[in-house]
Amino acid sequence: MKEPPLVSYVVAVYNMQETIGNTIESLLNQDYPNKEIIVINDGSVDNTEEILKKYPIKYITTENKGISHAKNIGYKNSKGEFIAFTDADCELDKTWTKNILKGFTDENVGLVGGITEVKIDGSYCSIYRSLEFSRRYRNVKNPEVVWAPGSCSMFRRTVLDDIGGFNPEWTFGEDAQISFMTFDYGYKIVKKNDPIGYHAPQNTYREILKKSLRNGKGYVLATKSHPKVSLHNKFNLKWYFPYDLLLLPILYAFIIISAIFFPILYLLNLIIDLPFLFDFILFLWRWAIIFIGIFLLIYGLIPSFEVALNSKNKKIKAFFGTTLLHHIRGLAWGIGLMFGIINIITRKK
Repeated sequence: MKEPPLVSYVVAVYNMQETIGNTIESLLNQDYPNKEIIVINDGSVDNTEEILKKYPIKYITTENKGISHAKNIGYKNSKGEFIAFTDADCELDKTWTKNILKGFTDENVGLVGGITEVKIDGSYCSIYRSLEFSRRYRNVKNPEVVWAPGSCSMFRRTVLDDIGGFNPEWTFGEDAQISFMTFDYGYKIVKKNDPIGYHAPQNTYREILKKSLRNGKGYVLATKSHPKVSLHNKFNLKWYFPYDLLLLPILYAFIIISAIFFPILYLLNLIIDLPFLFDFILFLWRWAIIFIGIFLLIYGLIPSFEVALNSKNKKIKAFFGTTLLHHIRGLAWGIGLMFGIINIITRKK
């Protein structure tokens, strides 16, 4: 009987002593016989390395140069015909490997992604993120996509060899970037619903806002680096129109810009009495602020109600806490977009 192909699991970790053990155990417990586990300790200064020593795995300690650099080291030190990537705060379902390998239906399939579910610990922050992830994956109807999540994906090794691995300059959003590269090189990316990974609860404002800020910057960089694929992804309803991840950040960015510049220009117009056209522009701008602000406030009630309904206790706290979280997160998205644009404009050639 032919031995199944070797699968290499690559995990990049930086200061994740609380979760890396669970991640490794989920890989060791995969219902798949032919596997190797490679963990790249990307310069952790906590107890991560001591934890890695406890497991029958291969681990490599490097300087802290970012997740793309670490993933490249893992991939280049692996031997598998297929390379699976997951995060150091995720656990893969026992049948994940067998299920995701079924997505490689032909040689042109270069990357297969599964579903990531966020665990709930009872906090409204974790419920908010869990519902968002569920909605995001539920809205993707087409099995062929242009992006696979870095926390739950597998590459054909020849594809990584062909595209040269990850771009080490990408210290965040690397899963989107390499997915777009894979698609640009003519390979198919497949989404499957049965390979499931479980992300540790995201239960603090800081964690969620930091992720949102990086997402905003990441979308700008991905669009600049791979405009055709990125824009096709964002506006093609056959795949998924990521309303929360595209339109809302732009609207929040508009509110931020308006809060900075509109008062200045309005006062300047009162002092200098600028031409009528300028006054008319300010008039339209003012009403745009009002309508967009009202829309964002009303739309923000949707996740608040959802979280409150799914909260087992302190529903009022969950409702108002989620409302605040949702809008602060939207502002973080908008700031991320602006930072991404500024970085592109000011970056030296």
